Amino acid sequence: MAKHRFIPHGWGFYEFKGDIKYTGWFRDGFEHGWGRLTWSNGDTYGCYFSKGRPEATLLKLVKEAKKLKTKVSKLTASLMESQDNLSLEEEKTMQVALSLDRAQERCEALHYLALSAGVDAGHLNAIRDNI
Repeated sequence: MAKHRFIPHGWGFYEFKGDIKYTGWFRDGFEHGWGRLTWSNGDTYGCYFSKGRPEATLLKLVKEAKKLKTKVSKLTASLMESQDNLSLEEEKTMQVALSLDRAQERCEALHYLALSAGVDAGHLNAIRDNI
């Protein structure tokens, strides 16, 4: 008994590997005429097909999407590196702020000791204000 192969002709749909579905017209087993591609993420694109090939606009969009995906990947890597650098700078800034706080506390303690020892407050205030 001979096996017969189904050749789509007319309106229908076909699911490709990679989670892409074509819904539209077929002629002699090929996508031909108006059809719509639907990706698994819900994106759709309708266009004309000729003997199984989408119009040139879709092919250009696919190529552009690949270029944009590469560009986004590079920008994402750059952003992550910048975030890492920012975290390091934040850490350094916190260390400097803590050092300044300690220095200010020491100056305040020295100022208090000097005042209690009878040193002229005008000179001490001038020194403190310049630090």
